[in-house]
Amino acid sequence: MVGEPGQKDKLGYQALISQIEARLAEGYLDKEVVSAVVRAVQPGLQLRSYLESMTELTLPRLRKILRSISTKRMQQNFTSKHCPATQ
Repeated sequence: MVGEPGQKDKLGYQALISQIEARLAEGYLDKEVVSAVVRAVQPGLQLRSYLESMTELTLPRLRKILRSISTKRMQQNFTSKHCPATQ
């Protein structure tokens, strides 16, 4: 999720959400968590540019974006594994 496709040390959706919840439980503000997540996205990725361009990115909005990306990737992985292209 946070990293390039195929990158071994990237953080997946569930792990990222767990990290977000842990930081909130430690008392970090939503704004601080959002900023940390954006900075965690590898520079140069379209996702980072997109998130940085949003002027008032809230934690609920960030979660929706991350969930959407995770769902798309799961669908793409399923399709590539179970529905080979016809020739």
